[in-house]
Amino acid sequence: MNKKIVVLLIATFIISYFLFSKVSDILKPQPLSKSDVQTYIEQLYTGDIKSIVMDDEEAIVSFTTIEGFYEVNVHLESGRPSNLTLVHQFIEQPVGEQPSIDEQVTEPTNQNRISEQQAIQIALKEQPGIVDNVKFKKTDDGGLYEIEIEHGDYETTFIIHAVTGKILSVQFDD
Repeated sequence: MNKKIVVLLIATFIISYFLFSKVSDILKPQPLSKSDVQTYIEQLYTGDIKSIVMDDEEAIVSFTTIEGFYEVNVHLESGRPSNLTLVHQFIEQPVGEQPSIDEQVTEPTNQNRISEQQAIQIALKEQPGIVDNVKFKKTDDGGLYEIEIEHGDYETTFIIHAVTGKILSVQFDD
C-alpha cells in the first residue's frame, strides 16, 4: 500500500512539474519584435528611425530628431530604453535667414581637431586595455573618433568628439 502512495506522489510531482513549466512558458512575456521597438521609439522620442540592430537581449536603435542623431539601447524583455546617446547634434538655422558674420560657424580644421593619439589616451584613461581599432569619421562639427579597446574577454567602443575630446558614447561588448 505504501508503495502505491509513493509512486502516486512521484507521478503527481512529475506531472505537476511539467505542467508548471509549460504554463510558465506560456505566461512568460514575449520579447519585443523589431516593429514593436520601432513603434515604441518613434512614439517615445518623436524621432525618425534610421536603423535597428537586434540581438538576443537588446536592440540598438539609431534615430534622428530635429535636435540631432541619437542611439539608444532597448531591452527586448522589459522594453526599457537605456544608454541614450547624442551622436551628432544638428545646428539649425531658420529658413531664409543666414547667420551674421559673428554667428557663422566655421568648419573645424585639422588644427582644431585633437590627434588620434590624444583620442586614444582619453579612451584608455576610462578603460585600460589594448587598442584594437581606431577610425575617424568626418562630420559637420569636426568629426568623431571610434576607438575599440580590448580588455580580457571584453571589448569597449568609445565615440569621442574630434574637436572637444568629449566622450559621446561608450558601448560594452562581450
